[in-house]
Amino acid sequence: MIDYNDKKIAIYGFGREGKAALNFLKEKGYKSTINIINDLPLDKEEILKIYHDINFYFENNISQGLLASDIVIKSPGISLYKKEIIKAKEKGTEFTSPFNLWHEAIKIANPTVKIIGITGTKGKSTTSSLINTILCGLGYNSILVGNIGIPALEMIKECKNADFIVAEFSSYQASDVNFSPDIGVLLNLFPEHIDWHLTHDNYYQDKMHLFANRIKGQKLIINPNDALSNKSLSDVLYFENKYGLTLKDIALRGEHNLLNISASLKVIEELGLDIEKAKDIAKKFKGLEHRLQILGIKNNITFVNDSISTTPETAISAIKSFNDYDNITLIAGGYDRKQDYKILADFINHSNVDTVITINQTGKIIADILRDNTQNINIIQSTNLYLAFDLACNNVKENGVILFSPASPSYDSYKNFIERGEHFIKLFEEL
Repeated sequence: MIDYNDKKIAIYGFGREGKAALNFLKEKGYKSTINIINDLPLDKEEILKIYHDINFYFENNISQGLLASDIVIKSPGISLYKKEIIKAKEKGTEFTSPFNLWHEAIKIANPTVKIIGITGTKGKSTTSSLINTILCGLGYNSILVGNIGIPALEMIKECKNADFIVAEFSSYQASDVNFSPDIGVLLNLFPEHIDWHLTHDNYYQDKMHLFANRIKGQKLIINPNDALSNKSLSDVLYFENKYGLTLKDIALRGEHNLLNISASLKVIEELGLDIEKAKDIAKKFKGLEHRLQILGIKNNITFVNDSISTTPETAISAIKSFNDYDNITLIAGGYDRKQDYKILADFINHSNVDTVITINQTGKIIADILRDNTQNINIIQSTNLYLAFDLACNNVKENGVILFSPASPSYDSYKNFIERGEHFIKLFEEL
């Protein structure tokens, strides 16, 4: 554990994670100098009025704030590859994360709890939620934390009496941890997040850093068919669809969800729990809001909200999930994270998608690649979801699907994928 007393502590990033870290330190009664460092412009007068006993470093003074601190608690949204951070590390500043603070507190308060950590480019939210649902359904006190919208540091009270903690890790969170889960799951690796990690290789390494501190008895479960996972990791267990489930047996749509269920059941198997009861719970699991969420049918058209889709691969999985329909009108596009959309275009060219409406930053990129790589596809370039929804309704064919699967993050227009998905739901409800 880090000794925070008599140290100059900085909290870098003052969103929800940063505020949770500050509250944690105050509740623990640490008698330390606390600095707040924030890249983004805030309402400074209001902030300084509320936190009058804290030193603030804004925008142009980031480097100064880092160098003036002994320990920096860095929020996950801030890239560890920033020049200011590299320079501060060279000067001896120590960096940690809110997740590390949470883990230290939990291991003191609840030393026997089993932590199950899930990461991967796609499927981690569904798999984390499913594992937690199964454990609760089996009668255990299981708590879901991590990359779910609520900082782990706000969940310490709930975790104190838990039998299991299921933690979903983004690549940002995984890159900073100084511990590994008791059972880790790596679902897959695809190129993503190059804006934060700078290179795809960094992204893969940062993702796998979640398993870098494994100790004796800790297990890692990976997909035997995922090339990048197998290339990079050893001493692993594998999840496979060996539980006799087919798409007809489960409430979730899509072949990829058989893999998510298989990974979840492998965790249950490794815990030595009732696999047959777990299978029954998994069969009934309907998934997450904003993930292949069928909103309903209007005018013989099925509307699907898949706002959680932030990569070309997740959009491909979404399209596959509706291969029993004659035609799909796809709305895609969002924040530009330098992903390769050619694989999406190649897939669309041999799918039941007949109209693609693109929006936001990646809209032009996706539209241009589609025009170069597809045939007989109606490609419409729009600017925002409001207009795209109207275009989709006017272009979709009878008995078809309007699928909102952006294949890109939301940050250019929305706070997060939830806000983006709620906008799509609102448009559907107003139709």
